[in-house]
Amino acid sequence: ARTSLMNFTIRNCLREDLVQVHELEQICFPGSPVLPMVGLVQYFDLFQNTFVVTESQGVVVGFAIMGTCSLDPKLGWLLDVAVAESFRARGCAKAMLKPLIGRLKEAGVCEIRATVSPKNSASRTMLEKLGFKVFKEVDEYFGKGEARLVLANLTL
Repeated sequence: ARTSLMNFTIRNCLREDLVQVHELEQICFPGSPVLPMVGLVQYFDLFQNTFVVTESQGVVVGFAIMGTCSLDPKLGWLLDVAVAESFRARGCAKAMLKPLIGRLKEAGVCEIRATVSPKNSASRTMLEKLGFKVFKEVDEYFGKGEARLVLANLTL
């Protein structure tokens, strides 16, 4: 399924996209722990139906990955999302997440959770517009100095 918006297209991730996805992950999160290539390949293998990219002129400029919890298939997680700086504030992330939320809902998911840095107000605002609400803050979620807000969307 492809959706064209403005000058970008949202489509399912392909294995050959993973090198560009990894490069984008490193660019978008400098100084933070980033997902290694092996992790992205495993996410791809596990969550192909809920791993999408935003493409513009043949270049991956965004990606989003969601999945379900193995212990509770009614619980979904936004695992990773990133958008190239030149494509931010153009509806890219929301355009990727809306269909993924729909796919999880169709699969029987009743709640989706996400984490966001307390410093990342743009991502937090975007998630809140999609129905997510902060329900706790964890000081060292990703290790020392890596606090995260945990948000949940219960409106499915």
